[in-house]
Amino acid sequence: MLGLGLGIASARNTAVPGAKPVTQPPPGAVDDILTALPGGTVLWPDPRYWFQDSAGTLPVTAEGQRIRCWVAQDGTRWVQTGADSAALVAGRFPNGEWGVLCGGAQWLVSQAALDLSGQTQAPLFIGARKTSDATNGVLIEQGPNATTAPGFNIFAPAGAIKYRQWLRVGSSNTSISFDSDLYAAPHSGALMGLFATGAQQVARVNGTQQATAAPVGMLARDVIHLGARAGANSFFSGLIGPVVLRGGPLPDSAAIATIEAIITERIAAADPVPTVTSLGYVLDGDSLTKGYGATPSYPTQLGTITGLPFTNLGVSGRTLAAMDSTFASRGIAAQFNATGRNTLVILGGINDIMNLAGITAAALQASMTSYLGKARAAGFKVLVGLLPPVAGFTAARETLRSGFNDWIRANAATLADGVVDLPAMADLGDPANLYFYLDGLHPTKRGHARIAEAVRRATGAALVSDTTPMAFIFATVAGAEARSYTISPNTNWAAATLAIRGA
Repeated sequence: MLGLGLGIASARNTAVPGAKPVTQPPPGAVDDILTALPGGTVLWPDPRYWFQDSAGTLPVTAEGQRIRCWVAQDGTRWVQTGADSAALVAGRFPNGEWGVLCGGAQWLVSQAALDLSGQTQAPLFIGARKTSDATNGVLIEQGPNATTAPGFNIFAPAGAIKYRQWLRVGSSNTSISFDSDLYAAPHSGALMGLFATGAQQVARVNGTQQATAAPVGMLARDVIHLGARAGANSFFSGLIGPVVLRGGPLPDSAAIATIEAIITERIAAADPVPTVTSLGYVLDGDSLTKGYGATPSYPTQLGTITGLPFTNLGVSGRTLAAMDSTFASRGIAAQFNATGRNTLVILGGINDIMNLAGITAAALQASMTSYLGKARAAGFKVLVGLLPPVAGFTAARETLRSGFNDWIRANAATLADGVVDLPAMADLGDPANLYFYLDGLHPTKRGHARIAEAVRRATGAALVSDTTPMAFIFATVAGAEARSYTISPNTNWAAATLAIRGA
């Protein structure tokens, strides 16, 4: 059993010492991990196990909130009791799954020591996504960073070596160093470190053994840092997913494969099968495309992350009917280039619905059908963006919006080459989320980052620059004064109250 010193036997209903009880029936994946690695400790990334205070009494409820306590399935706590800026942040991997964001000199430390002093072996598994190549990064460490202090760490130094695993024993060090795609941002992967004394130290990434070394000496008893090293400015810049560790015998190959598969499934980007192959973009729409109130807009971010040419035709206030009627006069057909701007993305209809007078479902459908016919006749591969929800929409407007989206989904196979389902995205599906929306209608730059990434995946474009720093690095929100604003001056919106936690 892993010696974290809390002596809690049950893995199904545990209490955190000094705090209110935390009921944790582990997810099925955690059960499977513990079957493969009996007696292990599992830190599972989920708000159910995160708290905004180190005592474990104030739950994390939203992306962007600080994590000061992460409770493992066996009841052990990993905490941060220092400055607010030192706490980790709740974030999400590109596939929408929860992760713990390290975006600065931030860390959690195990509240009790990991006792490996009587062990000769210790397996460790961790899921991670590196989002920046800008600095050194300590991903996980047992003990202080001292060349003479026993312990271990996994980190990514700057420079040519993208991965390094250390086992520190007495006055000596054993290091495994090698390149790995995981440390070329952005990349998600499952890491495994098998630390053993007088035997083999093994490193694996995404199921492939990378290197081995033969250390000597004994391991020690010490706390574990997850994220940055306490008191230092060296940090892992990215997201951390499941963490699994145990002192004791190394698992067999079948158990290793099981745990790696569970971690990989949890953090892997869920890219859709591309319906087109884009060499460049023409992006038509209204203020949601132009980028009202947000710099850079999603077309600009799309060009940045793909390196492909693009033209932003978005105009604030423009209706879908106007986009269709001015298709020829705006010279859109002439912008098609079979070896360049071959993909057109249309996101329109919100202003038609906002104006409402005389707008019917049939009129919206007729405008879109006409527009798509012209675009495809010009040679474009065409994607249709579905309309995200709007805060304060009346019932009549919401019926038009959702019905229009349903019609596009049902007819996409014949009308276009694919859809970009913005309402289905976890972050853009809630217009009251003021991290991703400015005013309940227009996305922030982070919302635009989500749209850009969704378009990139749907069009099969390679990623040449990381989107995740913009998508995952959060301003401080924990402890910020709560404020409420009422949207009512614009007559197109019914009055709606939006709660703001911070900025």
